Amino acid sequence: MITDIDTFKTLYPTGFIKVRQAPSDSLTIGTLRTTQTKYIVTLNWDSKVIELIENKKIVLQFLNGIFQNGYEIWELEACDDYTEVSHTVLYNIHGLFYSLVWSLKKGENRHDYLVEETLNSLKRKAEATIPDLN
Repeated sequence: MITDIDTFKTLYPTGFIKVRQAPSDSLTIGTLRTTQTKYIVTLNWDSKVIELIENKKIVLQFLNGIFQNGYEIWELEACDDYTEVSHTVLYNIHGLFYSLVWSLKKGENRHDYLVEETLNSLKRKAEATIPDLN
């Protein structure tokens, strides 16, 4: 669900984030994702897949924008009958403008909310695909 862009785009809360990917068919080393937030101030950034371990880890590097030179890391660990997913973002806010926007708009709180909602959505979708064995 994380590597399929059409499914991945459905994980974010509706109306807040827009994601495009090139190439759009599959996630590989070098794949570029363009992300745009839909707040009062529109923020855009590009990220590139720099590490990909199938069913285990995806690392993207932010190439520009507010998180420039930071990283987004998705890690998956199989545990008995479920998969534990963690999402980590390593960043410094890049530039005075972005620092002001991040501070005034309580960016960290909004970011944490969006990540939590995305992970909850991933959990719901994953659980909905598991057949009922009863």
